[in-house]
Amino acid sequence: MKKNLLRVALLISGGGSTAYRVITDWLAGALQINVTCVIASRSSAHGPENVLQAGMPKDKIFMVRTRGFGGANEDFGKAIITIFDKVGVDMFAQLGWMP
Repeated sequence: MKKNLLRVALLISGGGSTAYRVITDWLAGALQINVTCVIASRSSAHGPENVLQAGMPKDKIFMVRTRGFGGANEDFGKAIITIFDKVGVDMFAQLGWMP
Protein backbone atom coordinates (compact mmCIF):
# COMPACT_ATOMS: atom_id res chain seq x y z
CA MET A 1 0.00 0.00 0.00
CA LYS A 2 1.18 3.48 -0.82
CA LYS A 3 1.68 5.96 1.96
CA ASN A 4 0.05 9.37 2.29
CA LEU A 5 -3.14 8.28 0.58
CA LEU A 6 -6.58 8.84 2.07
CA ARG A 7 -7.30 5.94 4.46
CA VAL A 8 -10.89 4.79 3.88
CA ALA A 9 -13.12 2.41 5.82
CA LEU A 10 -16.01 0.77 3.98
CA LEU A 11 -19.25 0.21 5.93
CA ILE A 12 -21.62 -2.41 4.54
CA SER A 13 -24.83 -4.16 5.52
CA GLY A 14 -25.80 -6.15 2.46
CA GLY A 15 -23.99 -8.31 -0.03
CA GLY A 16 -21.04 -5.98 -0.37
CA SER A 17 -21.22 -5.65 -4.16
CA THR A 18 -20.19 -1.98 -4.17
CA ALA A 19 -17.44 -2.64 -1.62
CA TYR A 20 -16.28 -5.55 -3.78
CA ARG A 21 -15.83 -3.19 -6.72
CA VAL A 22 -14.06 -0.55 -4.62
CA ILE A 23 -11.66 -3.15 -3.24
CA THR A 24 -10.86 -4.74 -6.60
CA ASP A 25 -10.32 -1.33 -8.20
CA TRP A 26 -8.14 -0.24 -5.26
CA LEU A 27 -6.02 -3.39 -5.44
CA ALA A 28 -5.66 -2.95 -9.20
CA GLY A 29 -4.33 0.58 -8.64
CA ALA A 30 -7.33 2.32 -10.18
CA LEU A 31 -8.20 4.16 -6.96
CA GLN A 32 -5.64 6.31 -5.19
CA ILE A 33 -6.79 5.44 -1.64
CA ASN A 34 -5.94 2.91 1.04
CA VAL A 35 -8.88 0.76 2.12
CA THR A 36 -8.04 0.16 5.76
CA CYS A 37 -11.02 -2.00 6.73
CA VAL A 38 -14.54 -3.17 6.01
CA ILE A 39 -17.13 -3.06 8.78
CA ALA A 40 -20.30 -5.09 8.26
CA SER A 41 -23.47 -4.81 10.32
CA ARG A 42 -24.93 -8.12 9.07
CA SER A 43 -23.25 -11.43 8.35
CA SER A 44 -26.32 -13.06 6.82
CA ALA A 45 -26.09 -11.00 3.61
CA HIS A 46 -22.71 -12.49 2.55
CA GLY A 47 -20.99 -9.09 2.48
CA PRO A 48 -18.00 -10.21 4.57
CA GLU A 49 -17.50 -13.26 2.33
CA ASN A 50 -17.70 -11.15 -0.82
CA VAL A 51 -15.16 -8.55 0.29
CA LEU A 52 -12.84 -11.36 1.34
CA GLN A 53 -13.14 -12.80 -2.19
CA ALA A 54 -12.36 -9.31 -3.55
CA GLY A 55 -9.01 -9.48 -1.80
CA MET A 56 -9.61 -7.68 1.50
CA PRO A 57 -7.43 -9.28 4.20
CA LYS A 58 -9.49 -11.25 6.71
CA ASP A 59 -7.96 -9.38 9.66
CA LYS A 60 -9.31 -6.11 8.20
CA ILE A 61 -12.94 -7.27 8.04
CA PHE A 62 -14.99 -6.53 11.16
CA MET A 63 -18.53 -7.32 12.25
CA VAL A 64 -20.41 -4.83 14.43
CA ARG A 65 -24.06 -5.78 14.85
CA THR A 66 -26.52 -3.21 16.13
CA ARG A 67 -28.43 -5.74 18.19
CA GLY A 68 -25.30 -6.56 20.16
CA PHE A 69 -25.67 -3.20 21.89
CA GLY A 70 -29.30 -3.47 23.01
CA GLY A 71 -30.33 -0.34 21.15
CA ALA A 72 -27.57 1.78 22.70
CA ASN A 73 -26.58 3.80 19.65
CA GLU A 74 -23.75 5.54 21.49
CA ASP A 75 -22.09 2.21 22.36
CA PHE A 76 -22.57 1.00 18.79
CA GLY A 77 -20.88 4.15 17.51
CA LYS A 78 -18.03 3.82 19.98
CA ALA A 79 -17.37 0.26 18.80
CA ILE A 80 -17.02 1.51 15.23
CA ILE A 81 -14.77 4.41 16.25
CA THR A 82 -12.57 1.97 18.19
CA ILE A 83 -12.02 0.04 14.95
CA PHE A 84 -11.32 3.27 13.06
CA ASP A 85 -8.69 4.18 15.64
CA LYS A 86 -7.14 0.70 15.48
CA VAL A 87 -6.69 0.60 11.71
CA GLY A 88 -6.31 4.32 10.98
CA VAL A 89 -9.16 5.97 9.10
CA ASP A 90 -9.41 9.42 7.51
CA MET A 91 -12.82 8.88 5.95
CA PHE A 92 -15.53 6.25 5.79
CA ALA A 93 -17.95 5.33 3.03
CA GLN A 94 -21.41 3.98 3.77
CA LEU A 95 -22.03 1.47 1.00
CA GLY A 96 -25.49 0.09 1.65
CA TRP A 97 -24.99 0.69 5.37
CA MET A 98 -28.38 0.25 7.03
CA PRO A 99 -27.89 1.31 10.69
